[in-house]
Formats: sequence, C-alpha cells, structure tokens
Amino acid sequence: VLSTNEDGGRNAAYEFLGDDNNWYVGEAYFVAPDIVDTIAVELPMSWNDFMESSGFWMAAAVGEIAGEECTIYLSNKTSMRTSAEGVWTWEEMDESFCFIMDSNYDFHEFFDGSCEITISDEGIVLKGLFASRNGHAYDMVLTYEVVPEPVVLNVPNAVMIDNIAVDNTVLFSGSTAKGVDVSIAYYTDAIEGTFAVDYLVNGDSYISQTDMDGNTIYDTFVTGSITVTAIEGGYQLTGELTTQGGMLAQITMTAAVTPEPETIVVNVPAATVTDATSVAGFVQFVGTSTKGIEVGVAYKAETVVGSYTTEDLVPEMCAMIQTDMDGNAQTLMLTAGEFTVEAVENGHQLKGTFDTDSNLIVQLTMTAVSSKEAIGNVNDNVKATKVIRDGQLIIIRGGNEYNATGAQLR
Repeated sequence: VLSTNEDGGRNAAYEFLGDDNNWYVGEAYFVAPDIVDTIAVELPMSWNDFMESSGFWMAAAVGEIAGEECTIYLSNKTSMRTSAEGVWTWEEMDESFCFIMDSNYDFHEFFDGSCEITISDEGIVLKGLFASRNGHAYDMVLTYEVVPEPVVLNVPNAVMIDNIAVDNTVLFSGSTAKGVDVSIAYYTDAIEGTFAVDYLVNGDSYISQTDMDGNTIYDTFVTGSITVTAIEGGYQLTGELTTQGGMLAQITMTAAVTPEPETIVVNVPAATVTDATSVAGFVQFVGTSTKGIEVGVAYKAETVVGSYTTEDLVPEMCAMIQTDMDGNAQTLMLTAGEFTVEAVENGHQLKGTFDTDSNLIVQLTMTAVSSKEAIGNVNDNVKATKVIRDGQLIIIRGGNEYNATGAQLR
C-alpha cells in the first residue's frame, strides 16, 4: 500500500507470505529531497503509442541538459484511455519508467510531476514538470515531428534556362513520367551550388498536377534545399523540399545543355550558278570547296543578285556533302541562313552564314565565274521528292535527279 508522507516522499506498507511459510510485515519509505533548482529542457523525442492496443505510451529524449548528455524516459501506467492526448497526473505515470539518466549512466528517478500531451498533424508535443531524486526539477518541452513519407520526383528531360545575365535567376522545369510538373527557379550568380528554400523564386517554384476533374493543383515549397551540379552534357538539380501541402519531395531534375555550335569556314572558289528564275523561280549555286566538300545552295528569287534569308531557301536543295577516308559520305542540310549574292568580274559571288542540322555554323563563300541559264519546259508547281539510294540523298524534281548539293545526276 503506497501513500505520500508529510515530507513529500512515499510510504510503502507491505505484507508478504514467504516460501518459508512466514509472514513478513513492515513499512518502507523515502523522504523526498529538497529541489534546489528547475532546469528548462527542450529536446526532440522518440515516441511509441500503444494506447489503442495496450493502454500505454512511451517517450524518450536524448540531448544536452545543463551541460551534460542525458536521457529522459517517461511512460504511463496501463490505462483505460484510448488516446495519449491530454493531461497525465503523477498517479497515472509509471514510476518504474520515469527517470533521467546522466552521462555516467546513473539513474535518477522522478518522484512527482505531471505532463500534458498535444497531438496534431504536425507531430506530438509533451510539456511537463517533473521532480527528480537528484534534487532537480525539469521543466520540459519534448517534441516529436511527424515526417511524411518522401515522394520521389524524377524529371529526366528537364529544361534549364540560364537568366543570370538578365535577372540573376536560373530555372529548371519539366514533367515526371506520371505527369507531375516541377518548376524550380532560384536566385544566383552561378548555376552550380547549394541553395536553401529562401533562394527560390516565388511564383516560379512549385509542383503542379491535374486531378480527376481536370483542375490543376499547385503546391509551393516551404523548407529544404537544392543542389545543382554540372554533369556530362548538362546540369543536374537534386534536393529534398517540403511543400505547403505537407509533401516531402525528393527531386532530381536532369537538363541537357546543347554545346555552343562550332563555326567552320567553307570556300568554293569555282562554283557554278544556274539561273532558273525565268522558268522555275529559283537560283542554284553548286561546287566543291578547297577541302573537297560538295556544297549546294538554292534560293527562290526573281534575279540572281540580292539579299536573302531562310525564307528564301529551297530546303531540299541546300546541303553539304563530305566524304571521309573510308569513302563514307556525310550529308549536312543547310537549315537556315542569311546571305547576299553580288555580281563580280565574270560571274557572281554568294556570301553568308548558315545553320545546319548538326549544330554546326557554316560561313560560306561561293564564287561562280560562269553561269548556266535553265531552259526547257519547267513546271513551277512540281514538288521535289527525296529518297535515299545507296546511302546518298537523291532529290527528284521535274523528272530530273539531283544530289544533296543540287548537282544534276540524270
């Protein structure tokens, strides 16, 4: 039979029948020590809740208390209550599991106190005041944070936009295989680095997805950080960010960066120009460069001379063909360009800059010292068709066959 004595301690009156068939009757007690001070404690705790199944909960917290590494243990007696939330008096606590252990592994039991437990979606908070036999009282706030299960978001084909020169920002954006859109923009003066959530650009940093009703739901980031590193062929963003909606997102975004195009100079000193303006509405330059590259440029025009842009090109007749040492031919189509054609002594000269389909820029000069005038019945509405024959691009137009540079084959 336990009772509280006048000194604030405990009395235990006992009566036991021993295996020697004798009764042992007595009384034990301890005097509560004087409490010399109250120590404030704020620590994270581990938490085990068995209230629904067994009627008890257990909490433990490890950390520095008054300059010493200590561990606090608290638990209740088995209870008929189904929730740990609420106030727990000392009479409801399990004295055998309420103590503080110091760095020397000495146990100092609590002998009085109470606590209040609050449970929310964010976690659990235990606030209590307990007196220990070591002469200290502990005013404690122990917290257990509910960490959501991480959601892995992998964006393998992200787009990276470097706006550092404009507004000191970099943007990564793209979609996962499951259709979740991810956008992360951050303030920086360099693409690479580690950036806390404070560096993210409001309005441009979010996760969005469409629900079953077709509504787009946006979720912004509130905590965490990202790291951006250079990888072969581009950049990779990795990070762990918590959203306003409580999602813990583990994000990987990989963005390929197209290298700056290489610029080459091609000079065709002995080209041939065909003036087909009167019969087909285009002009064609063909020839071989000083390094053996076959080049053909055709453009729509009313006269040979003038300034021209991409819109004037005849795409299927604008190409370069280079043959390697093994006789393998590589065809590069000229996809865009700006150029001028001027009359020179005994002919015409084409000069301009062209983009290709192989991330190559061509600075082209073609000088034609003679010219041919197209004759015959040419239907201006006849469309060209392209075929591959023996690994070569063949253009069929108006019943005639041309190679990729526009040279007539038959």
